[in-house]
Amino acid sequence: MTETLIVWFQNRRTKWRKKHAAEMATAKKKQDSETERLKGTSDNEDEDDDYNKPLDPNSDDEKITQLLNKHKPGSGLLLHTSENDSS
Repeated sequence: MTETLIVWFQNRRTKWRKKHAAEMATAKKKQDSETERLKGTSDNEDEDDDYNKPLDPNSDDEKITQLLNKHKPGSGLLLHTSENDSS
């Protein structure tokens, strides 16, 4: 093998390593952003834990009111009352 070929292969390998490192960094950033997005979703689930628990018939009316205010109908949750059902 000539010295010229050796240098050519070294340059080719160096170029590949740089490209591979850049691709890996991009993949890592994408994975990190996806992890952050999923982590944000789990935070919202933690906030809703109180809402998803069954209500105790002897609990405070104030606590029930706070939970209902937190999840108003404008947020996608529909509340049905007997007045609406009779129409």
